[in-house]
Amino acid sequence: MSRQRSLKLALTLIAVVLTLVLASGGMFVARGADPIKIGFGMALTGGLSANGKPALLALQIWKDDVNKKGGLLGRQVELVFYDDQTNPATIPGMLRKVGSGAQKS
Repeated sequence: MSRQRSLKLALTLIAVVLTLVLASGGMFVARGADPIKIGFGMALTGGLSANGKPALLALQIWKDDVNKKGGLLGRQVELVFYDDQTNPATIPGMLRKVGSGAQKS
């Protein structure tokens, strides 16, 4: 692909993205009432729990710090985490829960 054609393609893509953003009329503005939920799996039990527990603590400290400063985009942060039990077989089901927005029970 020639340099001129690559430049033309890049400018066209930028124009399309800008048009979509401007045409959205603020559709991408965050709603202040709904928290931003971050879902993930973490080894809290099993062989890797010695690493998972401190990592979860660090994420909780980060979340508390962010929320004290007003959150992300004006929205509070909520962590939704699942124990993967250091077992790879639990991951597909856990990811389905996270992807579907299911709350931790």
